[in-house]
Amino acid sequence: MVTITISKGQLAWAVILIVCAFYGGATQDVRSFVVFVVHVCLLWLQVKFCRWCGFCGRRQNAAAPAAIEPTAQPWQLQKRKRLSTCYLLWLIGGPVSNAHHFYLGRVVHGLFGIWTANLLGIGWLSDLFLMPLYVRGFNSKYAAQNAEKDGTRWLLCGRLPLMLLAVVASLVGGFCYTPWLLQRVGVVDIDRLSAQTQVNPYKVLELPRGGAMTDVKSAYRRLSKEWHPDHNPNCGKRCDDKMAEINKAFDAIKKRQAPLPEDNTWGHMVEHTLEDDSDWGHVMRALFQDGPD
Repeated sequence: MVTITISKGQLAWAVILIVCAFYGGATQDVRSFVVFVVHVCLLWLQVKFCRWCGFCGRRQNAAAPAAIEPTAQPWQLQKRKRLSTCYLLWLIGGPVSNAHHFYLGRVVHGLFGIWTANLLGIGWLSDLFLMPLYVRGFNSKYAAQNAEKDGTRWLLCGRLPLMLLAVVASLVGGFCYTPWLLQRVGVVDIDRLSAQTQVNPYKVLELPRGGAMTDVKSAYRRLSKEWHPDHNPNCGKRCDDKMAEINKAFDAIKKRQAPLPEDNTWGHMVEHTLEDDSDWGHVMRALFQDGPD
C-alpha cells in the first residue's frame, strides 16, 4: 500500500493553482487547461533549477564576506602624542612657528597663527593653558588606548641638537678650510698672491712648500749674499728685481708662520677674514679677476 503525504504548503499551492485556473478560464476547454498546466510545469522547473544552481546566493556571499575584526600590534598603531613634547615645541618655536600645532596635526590652526602672528602673542600664551586639551583630543580621536607614545621628545633633545651642531661645525670648517683646500688642489696659490711674487715664495727661496722657519732664514741669508747688489756691482736691475722678490717671499712666509697674538678673538678673526689681504680676499680676487696679476 502506497502512502502519499502532502504538506500544508503543497496543499496551499494546489488550492492557489486551482483558483487561478478557474478564474483564468483554463477550465472552460481542454486547450486552455493544457496551456495552463504547461505554464505551471515550466514555472516549477524554473524554481527547481534556481534551487539547484544557487549561483545568485554564492555571488551574494562572495560580495559580502563575513566581517572580521581587524587586529594590529601596538607598534603598528598611531603613536600617542606627549604633552611634554608639545610644551617643548611651544617653547622652542615661540609665537611664530606654531610647531606644537603642526605636531598635533592642527594645520589650519598653525597656519592661522602664523598669518596673524598668533594675535600678537595672545594665542601663543593661551596655548600654554589649552595644551593638555589639545593633546587629549588628538589621542582620543586618532590613537588607541594601547598605542605607544612617540619618541619625538628624544629627537628634539638628542638628535636635533647634534645635527645642528654638526651642520654648524661643517659650515665653519668649510669656511675656514676652503682656501687651504683650493690651494692644496692647485686652484689658487694664496701664498703667491699674499707675497705678490711671480712664483710661490717657497720656490723663490728654493725650498719645498711648508719648510721650517729655520730653513727659510738660512735660505734667505744665502740668497741675499748671492743676489744683493752690493755683492754684484755689475748686475744692475736683474739683481734688484731678484732681491725684491726674495725680500717679499721672506716677509710673506715669516708673517704666515708667525704665532697668533694673545689678544686674538673671534671678532678679530672674522674681521680679518673679510679684509682684502686675507685668504678669502685672495681667493675672491683669483677667481673673479679680469686678468692675471
